[in-house]
Amino acid sequence: MSDGSGRKIGEIVQQNVFGKIRFALTGRTGEPLGQIKAENWRAWDFAIVDNAEREIGRIDKKFVGIARALFTTGDNYVVDLDPSVHGDLRLLALGAACAVDTALKQDDRGLNVTDLLGG
Repeated sequence: MSDGSGRKIGEIVQQNVFGKIRFALTGRTGEPLGQIKAENWRAWDFAIVDNAEREIGRIDKKFVGIARALFTTGDNYVVDLDPSVHGDLRLLALGAACAVDTALKQDDRGLNVTDLLGG
């Protein structure tokens, strides 16, 4: 991932496929900066933690309703980062928050099957 000027800031790497999903947030030289960790197997809500496992933010999915889940690709998330988070970790956390739904939920038609379960 790069910032607006093209400077590499790091990578967001999915660490597993089964169970509670986790994404590693690594710096530009591969150093660990933190993780995004699903709170359950449905992967709707996530804790954003720093390298010391302290929660520094959250990504929470808001249920959009059955009709919208069936007929649109829209999802609503709330991203909350502690104001003390800065630099590359802040940029990586925001980038990962924007990509979570795309990485985990959408099929070729945009159907988000887990939305049908309610939220």
